Amino acid sequence: MTASQLQDLLMSHFSIRKDDDGDLRIALSADDDFPHDVICFVRQRESLIRIFCMTSGYYELSGSDAAQLQPLVNDWNYNKYYPKAYLAQSNDGTWRVEAESVIIVDDDKNIVSDSAVLEFVKRNVSGMWHLYVSLHKGVIE
Repeated sequence: MTASQLQDLLMSHFSIRKDDDGDLRIALSADDDFPHDVICFVRQRESLIRIFCMTSGYYELSGSDAAQLQPLVNDWNYNKYYPKAYLAQSNDGTWRVEAESVIIVDDDKNIVSDSAVLEFVKRNVSGMWHLYVSLHKGVIE
């Protein structure tokens, strides 16, 4: 699957934009369940597609806020198969919760169908939204 084919596939199901690096960007709008927008980037590099999400609401955390979220992030990773979540520290010392998933779409043995790629993106974008809602509520369901 080429980057152009991936873009065409996702455009038929999501409202997307392309960022300066050429990554596809899916924006999930805040609602009553979670009061912050979630931004998901879909990046294809060779035979891998990576989905990476972050949110403004949990983008800049102090060390104590990050420490309070760590048990919930660990609980999420223990109880969920995807996406994987982690706390990452930025250069300025603030912390953020990130989530990501990766799929291999083409290797020597397998070529993943367009419908499988689309399902992967849908499930993971939905899972990433659910992660942030769970963190906001303070419980992993």
